[in-house]
Amino acid sequence: MLEKIPGIELCIAENLSCLSFDVHAPLLELPRIFGTTLDNIPPPIQNLNIPDIHWIKLESPERNSLKVGIVWKTNPDSPTASKRSCKLKYFQSLLDIAGVTFYSLQKEPGLDIQLLETLPILDLSNQLNDFADTAGIIAQLDLIITVDTAVAHLAGTLGKPVWILLPFAPDWRWLLDRNDSPWYATARLFRQPKIGDWDSVFIQVKQALIEFMESQESLPDLPENFDQAYQYYQQNNLVEAERICRLILAEKPQDFQVLYLLAVLENLAGRNNKAIQLLNQVITLRPNSSQAYSNLGNILKKEGRLEEAIAHYQKAISLEPSNSSNYSNLGLIFLEKGRIESAIINYEKSI
Repeated sequence: MLEKIPGIELCIAENLSCLSFDVHAPLLELPRIFGTTLDNIPPPIQNLNIPDIHWIKLESPERNSLKVGIVWKTNPDSPTASKRSCKLKYFQSLLDIAGVTFYSLQKEPGLDIQLLETLPILDLSNQLNDFADTAGIIAQLDLIITVDTAVAHLAGTLGKPVWILLPFAPDWRWLLDRNDSPWYATARLFRQPKIGDWDSVFIQVKQALIEFMESQESLPDLPENFDQAYQYYQQNNLVEAERICRLILAEKPQDFQVLYLLAVLENLAGRNNKAIQLLNQVITLRPNSSQAYSNLGNILKKEGRLEEAIAHYQKAISLEPSNSSNYSNLGLIFLEKGRIESAIINYEKSI
């Protein structure tokens, strides 16, 4: 998955000693190097490539059922595993909510396997061979409810709604006194009010899930809502168009048409980082959308992120070779970077 992210030329899992490079930096040193603060954390690159082989088709026992993935245990070898993990039994309180199908994304259920086999939860552990398998399943779910483990970060990176269950003293990434995350726009945090108090956490989660289901049932017809939002956009009533988009996304966060329109509105408002994040979500949902890649390239170019813009224009061209504007935009970037020959080649293709 990582090797397909724009800007990464090579991804090496092992045998690093055979490589020749000029500089290197540990991953967690990058925020210091780039001067990253809470106010300028870049959105995750959500257009992770999930190979078709990792798309394990899920079947829902109930038609139109909300598909929810759950994880209750972290890596047992972690020194903080005991405080970050909870027992599967706590999830039992959620199982009587109508219209929800639960899927276990727990890779190693361990001692909980006996209880798991008695519950109406679909166990996917035998299908989770690597992170790409997990990503392929998450992409098909509506919501992830998980303790603080790698699945939370993967779901957030994929732009999926993810509810993260945190201990009283959480990992530093989740900060304090807030229920959202500066790292992931789709994350919602549920915190222990006191050490070890998972009961209170699951009372909050159950109420939130009930409210979520009720709002799903009461949502008006989405196509009509989208048409109304688009009509306001055409009339240049951008505030009202944005309001309707956000109402729809509160209930249907994976509606790619609405995400795309909201990205356009954010771009028009000058909120480019938010527009980039939304377009990455669109690409996750519609990886063959040449228009999304093209518009993302436009915004990245405006932001001065030229190498990323080049990668997105090239992807757009591979999906829609007949679109001359992508060649023209590439030519402009290459000209700006002094790559005259490449600029000429792309200008000629745009004619």
